[in-house]
Amino acid sequence: MRVIPKKLVEMLWFFAGRVDTWEENAAAIGLDAQTVQAVRQALLEAEAARAEAARTRQAAEAASATYRAKARKLRKLGSGAVATIKAHAQTTGDASVYPAARIPKPAASGKGAAPGTPTGFRACLLNGGRLQLDWDCDNGRARGVVYEVRRSVDGGPYAVVDIVAEKRFVDTTLPRRTGQAIYRITPTRAAGRAGNSGSALVRGRSFDYIVSIGSRIVSEARDAA
Repeated sequence: MRVIPKKLVEMLWFFAGRVDTWEENAAAIGLDAQTVQAVRQALLEAEAARAEAARTRQAAEAASATYRAKARKLRKLGSGAVATIKAHAQTTGDASVYPAARIPKPAASGKGAAPGTPTGFRACLLNGGRLQLDWDCDNGRARGVVYEVRRSVDGGPYAVVDIVAEKRFVDTTLPRRTGQAIYRITPTRAAGRAGNSGSALVRGRSFDYIVSIGSRIVSEARDAA
């Protein structure tokens, strides 16, 4: 059975609660005064070191908080300076600004990553005759992808019925007594880097989802290419 606690602070409490008793009853418990005084002195030194460690931790925490605040201020001011340098280079058309400022020249805008390909099509009929479509699409590094939904009813022409940001579409305008609806899903994103204007689009592969509506929903998918 452990007599002296293993944790340091508990060990200090252990001796602090006994050293006076040991001093008062040294002869009765088999201790000499020199041993008791050595324990008391070691206890005082340990308590002082513990207090100093606590002060050091508090100072370190305060210093760390100050460092983070100063670093945030630097980031804010430095980011503003870099933005000003870039704006100056763009307005003057002087590409030498970038090496002079020792910052990298922005990459030329391009089409960027293309959207992925729709997969894992699911369809279910909701109350009121609404048809819900769900699908998966791994777009990789492409950002800002939306999905153009075109619909053909019973062999008719395709027409855009919605553009959705989620991988889900609920058809609330499906005509009654529709026997078959084909939904052409095309992942689409704006070309160029984020924030660039323009109407150019990057399109992923389109897939047709064929939904036959009868006593139960039967669906299949095919590449629309």
